Amino acid sequence: MRKVDLYVDDYPEISRCHCLIGYDRNKNEFIVIDKSTNGTFCANSIRLQRDAQYHARSGDSFYLYEKGLSLSVRLM
Repeated sequence: MRKVDLYVDDYPEISRCHCLIGYDRNKNEFIVIDKSTNGTFCANSIRLQRDAQYHARSGDSFYLYEKGLSLSVRLM
């Protein structure tokens, strides 16, 4: 699994290691794991349980702390 670092300035609510994102080739899905204090959320505003795996497909979106900080996982 590759590691990607993403830094967000001016948002103290974003943790240094806010979430982990990986890709499982065998299942053709992304895995998102929340590691934060303030939460990682699915696009439908459901908060991910800390340390639990969320299985996402290419094109799925989630956000860090607030909806303005959204990310999408996409297989290119």
